[in-house]
Amino acid sequence: MKTNTFSLFISFYLCGYKIHTKTVNLIVKLLTYTQLISEGFWLTILSEKAVMGIDNYHYNRSTRYFNEDYNRSLLNEWEADMVNRFFVKCKKIMVLASGGGREVYALLKKDFEVDGFECNKNLVKFSQDFIKKEGLNSTIEYVSPNHCPNHNRIYDGIILGWGAYNHVKGKNNRINLLKEINSHMEIDSPLLLSYWFSNENADSYCTKIAKVNHFFCKIFFTKPIEKGDRLTILSGHFFTLQEVNEELSQAGFSVVYESCQHYGHTVAHKVKNIV
Repeated sequence: MKTNTFSLFISFYLCGYKIHTKTVNLIVKLLTYTQLISEGFWLTILSEKAVMGIDNYHYNRSTRYFNEDYNRSLLNEWEADMVNRFFVKCKKIMVLASGGGREVYALLKKDFEVDGFECNKNLVKFSQDFIKKEGLNSTIEYVSPNHCPNHNRIYDGIILGWGAYNHVKGKNNRINLLKEINSHMEIDSPLLLSYWFSNENADSYCTKIAKVNHFFCKIFFTKPIEKGDRLTILSGHFFTLQEVNEELSQAGFSVVYESCQHYGHTVAHKVKNIV
């Protein structure tokens, strides 16, 4: 009798476990499909200006980038490695998309001369005050989104702030930005980019989003997104290494190092002037 009761409890448990697992899997699938449809839809109907507004909203409410302790945390391990390997001969560096000042602060601590440029006016003000409060000397100025400053200064090296390349929507816009960066550099000067890397899982998900977007584009008569575009709490693009290489090449750069460990990042040297 006890054996039969024990077996019955085991059967109940296994049956309950299977129901629970199938229910959870179903919910996960439903949530995934809901997210796919949501991203594909909003990427269809939102203008480039609206998407940039979402990013600006996100950064204005960030507790990280307006935190002095975070901005004193210096370079990430992979960033420090790239600077130590490829920027050692540089004296004057531009940091484009300088955020709250973390990269500027870290490079000043390494005795580089640094000019920072940022498209979020609140972050410009915060980082100016932060650097001054730390007793350091650096120019940090506002610059239009997806552009370099409109001046003739030449730098020994340029760093595009952590992940900022993700937010430049559209291949042509990214290449135009790289060409503007090119105009502020000498031949053989290093450029550091960082970005979301498109691994197998990301590539599969982005393919599905693109298909959903293309469906809605036929309804709303809008231009389809590029595969890799995402829109969650903020916008971005997942890159393959081939994409990054091609965009850099069209802007007069040659890749000297690339990695998808820790965070997607590439160092390229300027090899020719682009008129």
